[in-house]
Amino acid sequence: MSDRPVVYLAHPLSGDWEANIADARLWVRAALEAGYAPVAPYLEDYSVLQEPEDRDLGIAHDLAVLERCEGLILCGPVVSPGMQLEREKARQIGIPVWQIMSREYLAIFDLGLDLFEEQTRIGAVDETVLQEADRLINGDRQASYSNPLDDFTATGRIFAAVLTGFLGFEVPDIPAEYVALMMVGVKLSRESRHFKRDNRVDGPGYWGCEDMVIQERQRRSTEEGS
Repeated sequence: MSDRPVVYLAHPLSGDWEANIADARLWVRAALEAGYAPVAPYLEDYSVLQEPEDRDLGIAHDLAVLERCEGLILCGPVVSPGMQLEREKARQIGIPVWQIMSREYLAIFDLGLDLFEEQTRIGAVDETVLQEADRLINGDRQASYSNPLDDFTATGRIFAAVLTGFLGFEVPDIPAEYVALMMVGVKLSRESRHFKRDNRVDGPGYWGCEDMVIQERQRRSTEEGS
């Protein structure tokens, strides 16, 4: 059996039909070259059905095909009304959804089935990386942890101890703000070698943690001085 994931490619069609169909075919080729078994039934619909009188028939066909796929890829930055139906159908039947801004990313990302596992973990496709980062550092998850000032201060002591052993001279504790910056650096390094959503979420998340550290340090300083 083929190990290519069978993915449904959702693409805008209305408007400039000829241009959109041509672009959808390019997405299909890019997905094939990236190791997928792409499905785009609307390309077949376009050759046998008429718009707008056969639109409902085409939608019914497309959604029936989607039910047999392993995942849904929304092609490009625009989610058309038809793509919204496909996205809702995918969520109803419990298959993962991924939005990819440019078909070039299909070849750049190391996708495969890991793509779907990751998307299931990170949640809704229409949540931006900044929204997810804000949710992670300010939402329910953050309530389970202490303020980043305390966490990163402890981490800074550990970093200093490791560097002291490596360099052979005493390294002072690394302030929490700089620990946050070091973690941003880790994410930049990873992203430069492998484009991945986790990096683009965690990067701004650590910037947000640095801001929380600064604000909490100022708050505590003010309380101590009062």
